[in-house]
Parts: sequence; structure tokens; C-alpha cells
Amino acid sequence: MSARHFALLLALAFGCGHAWAFGPAAHVYIVRKIAGDTWPQAAFGATLPDMGRFGVTEAIQSRTANLTHSEWELMGATPFGMGFITHNGEWGADWYVHCHHQGYENTYMTMRMRAMVNEFGITMLEAEDILDGVVDYLVGTEQAPDLGLLLKRGAELYGPAEEQQVVDAYAQPLADGVAGLSLEQAEAELRAMGQQYRTVMQVYGQQLATADGVTVRGVLVQGLAAYLGEDLATVDAYVSWGEEMCWDYEVELDHIVVAIEEELEATPFQLPLATGCGVVAGLLLGGLGVWRIRRPLAGAPRECRSGGL
Repeated sequence: MSARHFALLLALAFGCGHAWAFGPAAHVYIVRKIAGDTWPQAAFGATLPDMGRFGVTEAIQSRTANLTHSEWELMGATPFGMGFITHNGEWGADWYVHCHHQGYENTYMTMRMRAMVNEFGITMLEAEDILDGVVDYLVGTEQAPDLGLLLKRGAELYGPAEEQQVVDAYAQPLADGVAGLSLEQAEAELRAMGQQYRTVMQVYGQQLATADGVTVRGVLVQGLAAYLGEDLATVDAYVSWGEEMCWDYEVELDHIVVAIEEELEATPFQLPLATGCGVVAGLLLGGLGVWRIRRPLAGAPRECRSGGL
């Protein structure tokens, strides 16, 4: 494998492993629909809550992930902060992927996960990881090159002000939540995690902008095979199944955009003046009568070969 392919593999592995929910491209898609291309820093911010996977200890990783996904109110109300909080697990993008843990069965991702479990005999978490990876690959390649370039530019704009915003929000809670970690050490850890994640997203954005879909898919299969401990042929079958079942991913992601915009309106976080996405999509959703649990969620898959749905 070339150095270029290995870098993309690394980014994809961080995007889809360990049931971390949507990968970077899906998060950028959502915030781009909200903010357009006006705020690249918001696009990168939408991916940064996953920086905890770069923590030097499991305790730091776990505590950082909990803070960045749950304590969104601590983030400053800037364009970067707005992007950051769209990721959260309380009402943001990650809530939709993880809501099966709360017993919601009639959601776009949950129904496809259940169907995949029935089809292949894998676990629910494995199905989640596979489908998250597939959706991210589909988003990134079908929205190329603009989405990748926006992510890359946002990562490049992650400067001292944005880094300090993360430190101001989470250094003290991180120190309080990890035994033996001083405030100074917590600040240093947050800076290091952010910079490492920034580097990976620069590479990921560049590769999504320039690599062809066949290459990205091939690296995804390799990354999932290594992560799941499966042979390439088996994982290729998983990915092919996921491609067929998630071909309409934009419908669900656009529903999520509208729901997140509604939540953002109740916060002090700055929003662009005129993207128009929420108004138009809201009218469309109203006309379609989309059923809502807590947020708008898409309906059943077009085909469920397992016969369970």
C-alpha cells in the first residue's frame, strides 16, 4: 500500500471504528447544509468532538469523548463552536446513529443495522461501524471535491483562537474527571489531541477531494477488514450490501439538518443569515408528513432482503 493510501486508511479507520457514529464526511455534509461554504472552520469543528480518540490514556480518551459529545453548552458561541455542537450526542448528528441504544427501532440507520445483523449474523455494533463507514465513503466521494476541500480548509484554519476555545471549554472538566491529571496537563492534552486530529482531517479532506471512489472504497474495505478481523471478501460483501441499502443517505441526512437547525435556534450560537436550507427542507418535510420521534427520521429501506422489515 502506498503512503497516500495508508494515510487515507488511517483517516477512514478513525472515521468508522468503535461505534463512534457518523464519520467526518457526514458531519461536514450536515454543517455545510446549515452554514454553506461561508465558515470552513464550522465544517472542521463539526468533526472535532471525535478528537478524544487521540488521548494518551483510555481515561483521557473516555472523558474527552464524554465532554465533547455531551457538554456542548461549554463551547463558545462562534462559527467554529456552532459546527462543533452540531456533532453532539444529545440532539446532534450522533444522536441519530446511536438512538438504537435508547430503543428507537424505526429510524433510518437502526432499521438498516437490524437488517444487516439478520443478513450476516454480525453484532449490532459491528453493523453500526460498517454502515457508518459506508455512509461516510458515499458522502465523501459523491460530494467531491467540494466537501473534502471544505474540510481541509477548515482544518487549516484551526488556529490559536479555536484551540483556546476548546481549552477554555474542557480543560477544567477534563482535569476534574481524570485522576492525577492537573489543569496544565489537561490543557496540553487538549491541544495535542486537537492538533493530531487536525492533521488527520487535512489528509482526509485532501484525499476525499482528489481520490477516485474506487480507491476510497478499496481502502475502506481494507480498514474495516483490519478492524473487524475479517477477510477482504467478507468485508467487501458487507460494504456492497451497505451501498445498496444506503443509496438514499441524503434523504436522512437532510432530515437531520432540519432538526439540528431547529435545535440551534434555541441556542446562543451564531447561524448564517441566509442559507435557506432549513426553510425549504422544512416545507418539504411538512408536505411529506415525516414521522418524528424526537427529531425527523426517514422511513424504511427500499429493500430488506433479510425479510425482517
